[in-house]
Amino acid sequence: MAQKESKLKPVMRKYHKNPRKITEKQLENLRRDLIELGDLSGVIHNINSNEIIGGNQRSTVFDINKCDIQITKEFTTPTRTGTVAEGFVLWEGERYAYRRVDWTKEQCEKACIVANKAGGDWDWDILVEDFQGDDLKKWGFENKELKMFEEDKNIAWGSDVLESWFLNIEFETEKECSVWYDKLKKENLKVKIIQ
Repeated sequence: MAQKESKLKPVMRKYHKNPRKITEKQLENLRRDLIELGDLSGVIHNINSNEIIGGNQRSTVFDINKCDIQITKEFTTPTRTGTVAEGFVLWEGERYAYRRVDWTKEQCEKACIVANKAGGDWDWDILVEDFQGDDLKKWGFENKELKMFEEDKNIAWGSDVLESWFLNIEFETEKECSVWYDKLKKENLKVKIIQ
């Protein structure tokens, strides 16, 4: 006798090694923003300004103006979040979320900031225990981020992850500072003057 397929939906669990944590206040802000602006994770195109509000970096990688955009659903009136169409961008044989919105200038400004300033902080204990420093660097962490945490927690990431060095020099005169600035720049070093 053949076994019947279960109609029960499997319970989804959060990723067990997620190193991102969020406070109750950040969670409430996320809830509020999702209700007002919807999902900001894909490419978001505002019809009023004809601008990409969310997904600007992705749109650069795709070269959005050369991509095929497939609309799967259109709305006769904007949804609560201002959505007038949903679909996807076709790039390299894969689909990437696309949403067309009817937003005010203020909504565009808010969405751009909210999308780029995701709430939450890193759980450094999980990062240290479950991830390699070399991988974190390849995946977007800067040397200075890893270095600050290394000093704070007295750990070593290993290999060449932390090859950056910082030097802070105080000068008595602007001319002296300018001379050293020019010397260091000629050595192809990153130099920053702070007054």
